[in-house]
Amino acid sequence: MKFETSNSEFLLPFLIVIGISVLFAIYILRHKKEKIKFFLYRSIVIFLIIYFPIVEYWSIWTSWSIWPNDFSPENQSILSSSSGIAYGNYPILNGVFNLLSIISELLLTFSIILFISLINTHVQKNKILNWIPLINIFSIGIILSKVYKFKWSFKIIVIFWALITFMWVYYRFLAFPLYLLGIDSITILDKILFPDFNETQLLEDDYIIGYTYLADILKIILPALKFISGLLTLIIVKKIQVPPPVTVAQAHNFIKQDINAPF
Repeated sequence: MKFETSNSEFLLPFLIVIGISVLFAIYILRHKKEKIKFFLYRSIVIFLIIYFPIVEYWSIWTSWSIWPNDFSPENQSILSSSSGIAYGNYPILNGVFNLLSIISELLLTFSIILFISLINTHVQKNKILNWIPLINIFSIGIILSKVYKFKWSFKIIVIFWALITFMWVYYRFLAFPLYLLGIDSITILDKILFPDFNETQLLEDDYIIGYTYLADILKIILPALKFISGLLTLIIVKKIQVPPPVTVAQAHNFIKQDINAPF
């Protein structure tokens, strides 16, 4: 998938998509703040629908696929020459796949900003923590557990959401750089996904093939983690109750109460 690679060729489109997502989110937060949950819920639903074909493509557990067996969204000529496997030429399907990838990335960024903003509507202090990657997963999990006072059955969903989301962020941004530094958390995925595959060590002996194989492992696990995290986020968002906006009369009453309150 285009946005699951580290190729600098796609850096500019990626930044453009992020910029558009941020602008959309800022517009909603400034002009439609009372409808954050409305837009967020629908954004996640559309994301799950659009992202499903991408998850299905990378899935290793389905024997039937909506994509042709010899289809690849990446450079077919490079793949064919390096792997010896002939990939079919599907320019239309390739464009569809890349378009789904771009739209899903836009919706993902948009949804993340609105989700954090929605959580912050119930928080008075330490709101900045909810914007720090990785840390915000734990801070939001604590807020969901304490502020919203969900039942224990639903807190289990929150814990599972935090675990899946942490894994997605970790493997998306940190796992490969840490692997280069000697901290290996990727090959364990190979053992889980392919327990009977005994050629991993041979692949790792060759720098190009070994590292390519590890990148392919991440391509398999990341879409699944992203999709499950989005599905759990949708369940959480549906459960969250948005506080009604404060009217002018209520604001005056709050001010009077503060003035008349004893010191």
